[in-house]
Amino acid sequence: MNQHIKRHLPVIIAVSAVCAASAAFALSFLHGAAADMSLDAFSLAVFVVPCVAMVVASLIMVMTANFLSRQLYVIALGICLAAGIVAMVVTSSWFQDPVITAALLANSPDGTQVTVPIQSPLIVMRNIAAYVVAPTVGCIAGAWIGSRLHPMERVK
Repeated sequence: MNQHIKRHLPVIIAVSAVCAASAAFALSFLHGAAADMSLDAFSLAVFVVPCVAMVVASLIMVMTANFLSRQLYVIALGICLAAGIVAMVVTSSWFQDPVITAALLANSPDGTQVTVPIQSPLIVMRNIAAYVVAPTVGCIAGAWIGSRLHPMERVK
């Protein structure tokens, strides 16, 4: 690990922890509000919350750095991808809970079927693709904003 990453590691850890805690809080709020939501709205919210947290986390990680490197991008992407997969597994268990499923279906149109995200290969691939694109967008935006706020150097 190069010196730039070692100096920036406390910021990476702090940003990751705060964004993960914020996403967990938002997801727990969604879990509690499931009785008032339709299945489509709940599924969309469960998908969007981790993506937004990833964009914000990677944006702040790169924006606060004084350097740009592939290693910083890989670290931000790895942290976000791991957090997204954990969120996908946890929220998939919610779709198997009969109480939540009954509440979601009660607010949904007739004929709506519950698809557990972790059991659908198409949804898993969509989520993983989004969990790669979201931190990439955040890193690009963070590099652009960071270069406007303070000088940044390119490091290998």
